Amino acid sequence: SASQVTPLLVHENEALRKAAFRVTRRHPEWAESVAAALNGYLNTPGRVRMARETILTSIHHEAFQTLVSDSLERADPPTRQALLEIIAASGITAPPEAWAQQILAALSSDAPDAAIAAAETLRLKIFLPLLKAIGLDEDRMLPVRLSASIARLRIDPRLDSETFEFV
Repeated sequence: SASQVTPLLVHENEALRKAAFRVTRRHPEWAESVAAALNGYLNTPGRVRMARETILTSIHHEAFQTLVSDSLERADPPTRQALLEIIAASGITAPPEAWAQQILAALSSDAPDAAIAAAETLRLKIFLPLLKAIGLDEDRMLPVRLSASIARLRIDPRLDSETFEFV
């Protein structure tokens, strides 16, 4: 049952944790219990990677979207990147507002790669100005600029003259 398995998600024994994660992936109906058990746990990139498949299995459930939002809010840069990678892989089309705000903040950082991928997945027009700015920022590395430009064009396929000239 969920009450037997979810406490094992944060157990000290790694093999036991891995087994608990495997079991929870097969039970999306446990989403609220699993999300509650993971609250506060996703504070290192390693923990986020361990929970990745479990999170992606239930990401359409509000409890998991809140878990990701809360974890992003508290995350250090490497953990934030791992969480943004989950958002990028999620396939969510109607994200919570908190995700958009946290992605906007991450797009403004020195390392926006995971935020660009997340913005591309969510395809919200709110990301367009920052993606354009990153794409046109000559101080950034070319792959980052191209990723931002591609993400921007996937959200809004109209190509302005500045981006056309850059590409």
